[in-house]
Amino acid sequence: MKYLSITLATLFLLACTMAQQSSTNFCSSRTTAAYHAPECGAIWIVHDPNRVSDVHLGHSPDYHTYSRWEVNGTKYVLAYWDEDNDPNDIVVDVYRASGAKFEQIGSVTIGAPLTGVKTAQLAPKWGDQLLFLSHCGQMECINVVRVSDGVAKELFEYGADKLVVRGGTPPSIMAKPKYANFLEQFTWSDAKQKFVKEIIRKPSVPDATDAY
Repeated sequence: MKYLSITLATLFLLACTMAQQSSTNFCSSRTTAAYHAPECGAIWIVHDPNRVSDVHLGHSPDYHTYSRWEVNGTKYVLAYWDEDNDPNDIVVDVYRASGAKFEQIGSVTIGAPLTGVKTAQLAPKWGDQLLFLSHCGQMECINVVRVSDGVAKELFEYGADKLVVRGGTPPSIMAKPKYANFLEQFTWSDAKQKFVKEIIRKPSVPDATDAY
């Protein structure tokens, strides 16, 4: 029994060592998947809360990150890849998922390390939209993407020193330009079919207590 215990302990230690070595080899592989993997600790981690590892779609260059989302009752897969293999230039392809079938319905260029993905109803006409948050240079950036009627279409892209996405009526995006003493408020206009900017003279971005 003692010999068996030692053998099991040795096998466990060996398995841990092999797993650690495998992880080390992967993280030093200089592949786009390694650059964006959370376990490798690089600065280019794709901060998508719905990451999955059970999806693999053909693409050149290879997709390095996948996630699953359900928006307005429809299931989607987001597939991320790097333009020119540059981990700073992220592109996301949007697929409508139905069982084992995937149909690409659009593509969005993020072009910066991704810091978050969420949904919010900023253009209520189309229900919820996908919001991609990133750090572009010294700014906070946002891409608002409509996913409805069989298409994924970018509705808005902007960067500022600070951004806050707010709920309420109407929902809005508040932006604080660097060194400015005013705010920019963006709200969706059905009449103009775009986000409309309003200048608000306030000293700072409001608290995000009612933010999405």
